[in-house]
Amino acid sequence: MEQFKQRTINFDGTEIIEYGFSDENEPFQKFDKTSLYPQLDTLEKIYEKEKLLVIDGKRHPSVLLAAIDLENLENYTQDNKFQIPPFLEKFYEGMKAEKVKPKHTNGRRIRIVDHRPSFGTKNYILNIQETSYFDFMMTNASQDAILKNYDSKFFEGSTLRSLNALDGKAYPLHASSMSNMLGLAFLIKINDSKDNPYLFFGKRKGDRTVGANTVSLLGGTPEWDDGFKDKSVKLRDVVYKNTKEELNEELGIPANEFDITKLYFCQDFTRAPTLIVKSEIGKSKINSNGKIVLEDMIDILSSTPSVKDEHSEFYAVPATKQGFDAIINNYNFNVISRTGFFLYLSHGKNYIPKAPTFFPFKKK
Repeated sequence: MEQFKQRTINFDGTEIIEYGFSDENEPFQKFDKTSLYPQLDTLEKIYEKEKLLVIDGKRHPSVLLAAIDLENLENYTQDNKFQIPPFLEKFYEGMKAEKVKPKHTNGRRIRIVDHRPSFGTKNYILNIQETSYFDFMMTNASQDAILKNYDSKFFEGSTLRSLNALDGKAYPLHASSMSNMLGLAFLIKINDSKDNPYLFFGKRKGDRTVGANTVSLLGGTPEWDDGFKDKSVKLRDVVYKNTKEELNEELGIPANEFDITKLYFCQDFTRAPTLIVKSEIGKSKINSNGKIVLEDMIDILSSTPSVKDEHSEFYAVPATKQGFDAIINNYNFNVISRTGFFLYLSHGKNYIPKAPTFFPFKKK
């Protein structure tokens, strides 16, 4: 198999390490970050009364809902599955005919119905039910499509996004007409041999259905078939399992050689509810000191064929404000990845909003 090459790109004294197939002397193609501003400005107006995170001096379309330890994640699993509202059926079928290709499969996924602090504890509860990948693609991933182009009954200019927001705020998840499929984004920290911390990101291939050619956190989507049908598993166990599998498949990190140090539960208005899984590469048998370090990654990536399935390049970025500035100023770095890096630098403590005085659903 073709071997990964490693090169260092210097941005005003901050060095980002690239793992890919570019020649050392190939010129770097800078991304114009201002091309993202129209989208950010539009979403800021739609969600002007939401507690949007201010990143790089601009309000970004993401909200931190909770920051917890893995053991404090609870779930209540509903028996019923998400159904597309009847008034959206024609739009759904039109989008499906337009978007679904023969290569696509419609896997069963997890929908976030609601979320609440657990009264009197440090736990946070996610109310979940079954949804599907196609439900997500035809709702959340199509929320800016003009509805009238698919169904004449809608008003000019209306979108799923506009139908799910009012007076500067998004509808609560339990009132949403979208799939709200849970996504996982892996905020991966690894130290070099001198104990300098780095964060790891990947550039998604150009043929990806979602996020093509963007530099982002590695990600995944937990499946309903992981045991939720008979309520035999807990969501926190599935999050751990998915993290272990994704780090192995997408980076070649051996199983059980990492720690999950924090979960950031966010509403990403460019996508859907997301758990940012803050992970740290841990003990290993690869080095004599029993620990994987950044210098090992070129060999690990080159010896793991599956890492090229979804990504064309990987980047190790210093886990500092200077590293953050370097990647957002020069790469097509998506919103949830900006959010994850920002939270790594600014929000190490747990955060749970004040608990309500009643519960609309039971704890698991």
